[in-house]
Amino acid sequence: MEDAKAMAAVCNGCHGPLLSSPLSPPLLHNQPADQLFTKLITYKTGQLEGTLMNRIAKGYSKEQLRAIANVLASTTSPSSTP
Repeated sequence: MEDAKAMAAVCNGCHGPLLSSPLSPPLLHNQPADQLFTKLITYKTGQLEGTLMNRIAKGYSKEQLRAIANVLASTTSPSSTP
């Protein structure tokens, strides 16, 4: 799990440390893991083009992308945190 958290931390570079910056690319917090995984796979396979995401996703195995999606899905928005 720690490896998955470290891999998911790379997302902070563009999506922001809380994965919810209003000026960032799409928000990732509170997204279902399956939805995130599917999106990552479409980038990896080239079915969805991106400026960076397609190149980033190609560097990970499907298992790693699943683990990253699971970590991201467990991230809540700042407003939903007590």
